[in-house]
Amino acid sequence: MSKKVTVLGVRLDCYSLRGAIGHASKFLNNMTVNVVQMVSLKTINAAADNEAIKDYLENVDLSVINDVQVIRAADEKLKGRIKEVEEGFFLKAFLKRIRDNKKSVCILAASEEDGAKFHDYVRNEGIDLNVVGVFVADPSAENFNWETIANDINSKNVGGVISLLDVTLNEEFLREFKSMLSIEVFFGLGDEPEATRNTKGVFAGLKRRVFKRIINRKVNKNNE
Repeated sequence: MSKKVTVLGVRLDCYSLRGAIGHASKFLNNMTVNVVQMVSLKTINAAADNEAIKDYLENVDLSVINDVQVIRAADEKLKGRIKEVEEGFFLKAFLKRIRDNKKSVCILAASEEDGAKFHDYVRNEGIDLNVVGVFVADPSAENFNWETIANDINSKNVGGVISLLDVTLNEEFLREFKSMLSIEVFFGLGDEPEATRNTKGVFAGLKRRVFKRIINRKVNKNNE
């Protein structure tokens, strides 16, 4: 049975690391599109202000908390999971399961630079994924079309999509085109810092402090 926890009014899955990996691994061979979404502080903040994002997170096949601040806001009993979240254990373990199941993947990114950062991440971690394409999704670009992205993904005949896009774009894309995709897993990394962001330096620290203040305000408001 799925374990759930509520953070700022959003119900999320709350498996142990082993349980989450076991659950996600079943998606790799069940011949339907399953959505796994990593949930960060930024993701929760988006869901708290947007009903569509909240519904998306509550209805994906597996949501995985990957932010220490979300763990702390969720439940005191979850604090034992802080280390596995800090170290990105789920991300690394699930990418290895995708590799070991011999599933090819394509990458969905907001820019070529983000795609390159992800390539650097998996290479540095020694995870030899079979990546057969990187597709840039920029809705602000002239003549951008989500259907073209869906067709490009299907043309690669892959088992999975690893999305580096913001959760709002994942929700928008899947709401319209999930049924069209011929894949088994859509893995949304969201604001996963190790794989898609520079976590060092003053600016990165500033972003973390800003988002921490935002979520603390929302937690206090919910508790009033």
